[in-house]
Amino acid sequence: MTTIAVDAMGGDLAPGAIVAGALQAVRRHGMAVILAGPIDLIHEHLNQLGGAAGLPLTIADAPQTVSMDESPLLAHRRKPGSSVRVATALVARGEADALFSAGHTGATFLAARAAFGVMAGVDRPALAVTVPTRAGAAILLDAGANIDCTAQQLCQFGVMGAAYARLASGTCCSSSAQESRGEWSREKRRCSSRATARCR
Repeated sequence: MTTIAVDAMGGDLAPGAIVAGALQAVRRHGMAVILAGPIDLIHEHLNQLGGAAGLPLTIADAPQTVSMDESPLLAHRRKPGSSVRVATALVARGEADALFSAGHTGATFLAARAAFGVMAGVDRPALAVTVPTRAGAAILLDAGANIDCTAQQLCQFGVMGAAYARLASGTCCSSSAQESRGEWSREKRRCSSRATARCR
């Protein structure tokens, strides 16, 4: 059974919506969930929804939370007991198979990088977003999270996106492309051209 570590305090409607979603996931999809958050508060929300008796749903106490307006770096340094760091640690220790957070992207990114590191050959992690297209789902990396990528990093994003698409859908990625919003400087155009040449 797959176990998901969930940042119960991440998101605009947390913890209520997160707890409700976790209960639905456990009931409908046959997975186990560990909710990371203040234990009394999570119990209160579970009880309002009928409890989780007999379900593979547990709580990992995380007394601290990261608000959406906090500096991700300061939050990472000053809040080792935050729900996102506790959830990430569960995966790092092998107590959960995957991490879910609907909260602060920067804090989640930092927590994951600190706990898991990066793969050999990857300079910088990238956010992956599934986008519907006329030809089916496409993987968008890295959704604007990085604004100063090198040609090598753009090429790595393409390789990671193709691998993710293959694992997620079981199909081979047949093509890749670059997209940029906003003004392109001469240097950005050169970087894009170098990335395209490197990935061929």
